[in-house]
This record gives sequence, C-alpha cells and structure tokens, in this order.
Amino acid sequence: MQENIHTQENNIQNEEIQNLITKESVSEEITNSQVSDTQTDSSANENLQKMQQLETELNETKEQLLRLAADFDNYKKRTLKEKADIITYANEDLIKGILPILDDFDRTLKVLHTSDNIQAIKEGMELVAKNLFHNLSKKGLELIPDLNEEFNSDLHEAIGSLPVEESHKKNRIIEVIETGYKFQGKVIRHSKVIVGA
Repeated sequence: MQENIHTQENNIQNEEIQNLITKESVSEEITNSQVSDTQTDSSANENLQKMQQLETELNETKEQLLRLAADFDNYKKRTLKEKADIITYANEDLIKGILPILDDFDRTLKVLHTSDNIQAIKEGMELVAKNLFHNLSKKGLELIPDLNEEFNSDLHEAIGSLPVEESHKKNRIIEVIETGYKFQGKVIRHSKVIVGA
C-alpha cells in the first residue's frame, strides 16, 4: 500500500511538474508572442515612417519637376521672342548705314534739277555709289573679281562668248554685263560675263 501511495505521490508530483512545465511553456509563448507583437509593431512603425519619408521625397521631386517644366516653358517663350526680334530688327544697322547715302543721293538729285553742270552731277553719283559700296562692304559684301580674270563657273555665269585673237584672252572674261557679289564669303550673285573663245 505504501508503494501505492508512493506511486500516487510520484504521479501527483509528475503532474505538478508537467503543469509547471506547461505553465512555463504557455508563459514563454505569451512572452514570445508579446515580444513578437512588439517587434511587429516596431517594424510596422518603421515601415510607416519610411513610407511617409518616401511620399515626402516624391512630392518634393514632383514640385521640382513642375518648376523645371515651367522654367523650360518660359525659356522657350523667351528664345522664340528673341528670335522673332532678331528677324524683325536684323537689318536695322544696315538701314541706318544707308540713310546718309540716301541723303547724298537726294542732294545729287537736287543738283541734277537745278544745275547744268554735268561734271558735278557725275561726281555726286560716283560719290553716292562709292559710299554705298563702302557701307555694304563693312557688313560683309565684296565684289567678285571679273574683268580679265579666268572664267570660274563657281563665281561667274557666262552669257556668251566672243572669238579673240590673243591667246592670253582665251577662257578669260572680256566683258562684264552684271557685277557679281559675295556676302560673308558666300556667292549671292554670280557675275554675268562674256568669255573669250
């Protein structure tokens, strides 16, 4: 009987030990769960903070892009206006330079109507032509060399040819019908010439 009692006591002790172990396990699980919940809450808070930071950065980037787009649009409008102004007023300097020549021309015409002095009229016309070419040459206009030059199809346009006896005049310009010009090195009008053949 004593053995029975002793066995029962052992069983009770074992049960108590098991209960304690179970209670500790449950307590440990609860603690682990609470720690896990705390860690989950902490991770969620960190993720939320990161998302808020990213949203803030995204909004700042959007604002910067909108400002850049507006600046670029203003730049385009400004450059278009500047181009239009350049086109509109491109010849202003040229016109200002020609105005004194127009004045000389008017004075020459007055002399033509009031004087019979042909020599004075001729000198006045030559002065006007000289001043006009001088002013245009300052802007980049230059004469194409022609008379007695060798014919060059890049600079000259042959509108005819005449037979010549001298061999040094063959394939050379013997008469200029219309003077040719270059502007800033580019041919803007070919010289119309007659070439010796």
